[in-house]
Amino acid sequence: MNRPEKLPPTVGPHIASRMEGIEPFHVVVLINRAKELEAQGRSIANMVVGEPDAPTPPLIAAAGIRAIEGGRISYTSSLGTAELRDRIAAWYHTRYGVEVPRSRVIVTTGSSGALLLTMGALLSPGDQVLMADPGYPCNRHFVRTMEGEAVGIPVGADTAYQLTAALVEKHWTARTAAVLIASPSNPTGTLIDHGELQRIHAVVRARGGVLIVDEIYHGLTYGKRDRSALEFADDLFIINSFSKYFGMTGWRLGWMVAPEQYVAPIDKLAQNLFISPSDLAQQAALAAFHPDTVALLEKRRDTFREQRPGHARRRVLHLCELRTVDRRQLQLLLGRAGESRRRHRAGTRFRQPPVEAAYALLVSESDSCSGRGCRAAAQVSRKVKRQFKVFTTKTRRHEENQERGKCAFDRFSRGAKCRHRSMQILRHELISGSGPSSCLRDFVAIQGKSLL
Repeated sequence: MNRPEKLPPTVGPHIASRMEGIEPFHVVVLINRAKELEAQGRSIANMVVGEPDAPTPPLIAAAGIRAIEGGRISYTSSLGTAELRDRIAAWYHTRYGVEVPRSRVIVTTGSSGALLLTMGALLSPGDQVLMADPGYPCNRHFVRTMEGEAVGIPVGADTAYQLTAALVEKHWTARTAAVLIASPSNPTGTLIDHGELQRIHAVVRARGGVLIVDEIYHGLTYGKRDRSALEFADDLFIINSFSKYFGMTGWRLGWMVAPEQYVAPIDKLAQNLFISPSDLAQQAALAAFHPDTVALLEKRRDTFREQRPGHARRRVLHLCELRTVDRRQLQLLLGRAGESRRRHRAGTRFRQPPVEAAYALLVSESDSCSGRGCRAAAQVSRKVKRQFKVFTTKTRRHEENQERGKCAFDRFSRGAKCRHRSMQILRHELISGSGPSSCLRDFVAIQGKSLL
């Protein structure tokens, strides 16, 4: 037996090179930190994750309890149970008027599992996936995990923060394998025009690529009907989840609708990566499509709609009560902010995209900035975080904006220039109900430049 003094010197851990291109999911890091502070007895307005204030709908919870009490929890098919796949297929007929066979429906471990399986089935090393920037940060890491390359295409208000057929054509290369669209978008909340989505599909199809459409926030749109890409094509991937509209975040269950020829490869990959989705979650999710559950979910959506901009003052004062901030001081602050914003709108070409399912605010913090809107945003961001102890997350565009020497708001504040320090997303999902985050959303929107 070797003595300790004769063992070889310590060697650092061998970590795969792909990990250099995968950043932590900062949302989860902040969630963990917020929970630590809450355990210490502190009151935290946690705005970093799409988590509904309302509990799991009662029929879903009851179905899960019955499954546990019945002692019938086991492995299922890697594609999901036949009964749940049938219910999902029927949902497309009821909701969108689209016929989807059960054979194309694949139940997954959350929508993250669906995206990972999709990238695993589509990508060879070095293949590229085009996606909008800003976008959901994990998407590029799903691509990198499967040895692909995510290509972020900068988008702005002129395209409602969505890709267009022209942008896809411009950035397509010999290595491009797929295009990922999110509608409603995360984090900007905009819906892509249905005709534009069809044009993108035509461009992708003509070049031999595959279109992936993230419809995770379907059901949480306001003033504009969400339409599935399955209404015009069946040779694309649809990603969806039970987390958002159905309010089942912690159950970790999602699904995809895949073209027939990809089902067998995905099944094979799912068998090895996950074995199967949670049987408990699948049995509970059967109740998600019950008419009483859907009626409850629609009622919740009506409540979310009422909390959109236009109710800002009432909601800010509600936040004031929650946070025991001086109400008179806040009312004065709101009055000055409203006046400042009106002056800013009158003096610049301020544009806002149509936001049908918005849940995020983009606020800039700058060391120096010549645009009034940019300065206001930086001031508000710092004030909000200081007064309300808000957790925020950052976007990816830090270094790019630094190199260009432009403020994040150069599209909105004419001539704004700044040394960009950070961009803060004050995350607010309209599924957040009437808690502090929904109040804080309009508090920031009233006082500073925001994308909403």
